[in-house]
Amino acid sequence: MADANKNVDKLEETLRKIFSALIGLTISGLATHTLAAEPPLRIGVLEDMSGPLADVSGAGSVVAARLAAKDFGPVLGRKVEIVSADHQNKPDIGAQIAKRWIELVQRFHETTRIMRLR
Repeated sequence: MADANKNVDKLEETLRKIFSALIGLTISGLATHTLAAEPPLRIGVLEDMSGPLADVSGAGSVVAARLAAKDFGPVLGRKVEIVSADHQNKPDIGAQIAKRWIELVQRFHETTRIMRLR
């Protein structure tokens, strides 16, 4: 009878360890999925950082935006990132950068839509 109780105790202990491990893996998997599913919220700052207006707006605007994002904290549970670019006070360069950013956003949304359909 004592041997049967020892076997039951060992079985219960083994099952508790397996159950605990499964719960841990599930929780870590959910956390990873949540982080992977929620990319940071990116805000673009397109400024003249090397042209004639660099002293007035340039890098100072980017620093101010980063400080504001840091002070404000996450938005809807998503980290806020500031991305920046220099348009060099040239409209054609600014338009190219803006177009590239818009294309990146469109590709991201298309990829996300495809992933949701699967």
